[in-house]
Amino acid sequence: MAQHDTGGNGVSQSMTRQIKNILLVEDDPDTRFMIKSTLNDCGYSVRTAADRGEAMSYLHRALYQVILMDLFMPGITAEEFVAAARTASRARIVLLTCANEAAEVCATLRLDSFIQKPLDMDNLLALLKSLEKT
Repeated sequence: MAQHDTGGNGVSQSMTRQIKNILLVEDDPDTRFMIKSTLNDCGYSVRTAADRGEAMSYLHRALYQVILMDLFMPGITAEEFVAAARTASRARIVLLTCANEAAEVCATLRLDSFIQKPLDMDNLLALLKSLEKT
């Protein structure tokens, strides 16, 4: 949620939540590389995990503003990971998926947003910018 601050001068200034650190949970190495490279080039710091178990070990190591998570992955379920991530951090969680029912899954898991695969990097960057404003 955007906040407004008068900065002591009576003029309202919009406050944004800057995104610096992103945790990317994606099992496909090519997709992981493409996302990380693009986001790094745009100034984001990205930690990658090939599965949700690995990602769980990173939750307490850094303050992530956003977690990008693939839906279909082996191992720990999406529900288990989201519960752990919500306990460990205040990061916004964005689902990366090719599932037709992405909106329903996003609502069921109480995620912040989703991006359909195949990924359009311009859409992902626009989504990150919009998350900074809310």
